[in-house]
Amino acid sequence: QLRTTAEMIKRVIVRLDQWYDKNDRTYVQTKNLVALAEILVNRILEEETSVYSDLLHTCGLLVFENADSSRHKRKALRWWEKELPIRVKHYGENAYVASVYGNLAAVHRDFQEYEKTIEYQREAIRIMEQVPETDKLEFARYYISLAVSYLDSGNVEMAIRYQEKALEIRKEYAEEPNNQLGDTFCELGMSYYCQGDAKKAIQYIEEGLTYVRKEKGEKDRWVAIRYTNLS
Repeated sequence: QLRTTAEMIKRVIVRLDQWYDKNDRTYVQTKNLVALAEILVNRILEEETSVYSDLLHTCGLLVFENADSSRHKRKALRWWEKELPIRVKHYGENAYVASVYGNLAAVHRDFQEYEKTIEYQREAIRIMEQVPETDKLEFARYYISLAVSYLDSGNVEMAIRYQEKALEIRKEYAEEPNNQLGDTFCELGMSYYCQGDAKKAIQYIEEGLTYVRKEKGEKDRWVAIRYTNLS
């Protein structure tokens, strides 16, 4: 077991971040990197320090993003669950803590555990609403992610509620032309279609198409997809 200094762990995290950002890793290098992350978390005894929570966060990302089995994803879940109370203890409920809830939600979504996914996403939103410097468009991203989870769970009514929240933000703050604004209109239209309201569906998809066409041009595949939605 390694009783390391905080500075040494910080150096390890920097190196792990460098490897994590490298896009041309071979399969073997990726497997070795995941194995290294597991060794570090298991052997470094710094459970109550903020820098240890950084290590759990980074190693969790490495394992989750490169996971080739449900066992690896569950491991990332356990590390982030361990990270959460340490981070709250040292920093309180801030944007970084909200991102940990977002990571936890991502794992549960992968396992189609939508009740837990929605629970963690709502916690992330609750925290972000208390952070005054939060970028408004970041709220829209959180709302859209939650809406997708509600759609996956079959709750179209709640999905529409959060899609509408995201749409209002993007209408006010997004710069034009903006494909995200167009996509939000179109996805909201598809949700209304799922709810049986074809009139509203057409209205929103047609408006969304104007933004998507400005951003992408007439020959982009996303324009074709939105025309298919409309048809």
